[in-house]
Amino acid sequence: MAMVLDAESLEQIIRRSKEALPAEACGLMLGKNGRVLEVRPTANAAGSASRYQLDPDEQFLIFKEVEERGWTVLGVYHSHPTSEAYPSETDLELAFFPEFYHLIVSLMDERNPQVHLFRIDDREVTKEELVTHHQESETTQTGLKEQVQEVLNEVRPSLQQDGGDVEFVDVEDGVVKVRLTGACAGCPMSQMTLQMGIQKMLQEKIPEVKSVEGV
Repeated sequence: MAMVLDAESLEQIIRRSKEALPAEACGLMLGKNGRVLEVRPTANAAGSASRYQLDPDEQFLIFKEVEERGWTVLGVYHSHPTSEAYPSETDLELAFFPEFYHLIVSLMDERNPQVHLFRIDDREVTKEELVTHHQESETTQTGLKEQVQEVLNEVRPSLQQDGGDVEFVDVEDGVVKVRLTGACAGCPMSQMTLQMGIQKMLQEKIPEVKSVEGV
């Protein structure tokens, strides 16, 4: 299964990896539904060039914050200053969560870092697809539209009780476009319905949604 990571966050990971030299850099990737919404660097408690250890205090606080925000920890990233972007023997030993993604940055050639994504389950390594935002496939966009329509289907019954309805039009760059129909179309409270009702529910369930517009 692919993991989606925006280009800016990937650049941040590579930059932090270079800044940590000669030691390994490390951090957590936070998000929802396979999409990284935030990269959170942590100190490498091991301070080593051949192994990493997430700072326990930072890790605890991040896990607590993620739970409060309704996100998940998608995985861990770390760097290999002098070896390839592939899990080392030490990495295999430290892979306690099979559901985690492991993003590894190789700085063997510092001017041309190599980045690969894996999952590790009982020492078995599986390479996964890393999709940056500008590389998003039509399939990914289609999946987002389907999620939006599922949430709108949850909202629709309450609108229909008052003689209204909502139609999905499109979603682009996180902006969902909908059309209010029936009693909702001419209602003076339509803007509040969009922002306090539809937009709020969409953003709670789909972090990628930035706003909702009526058309």
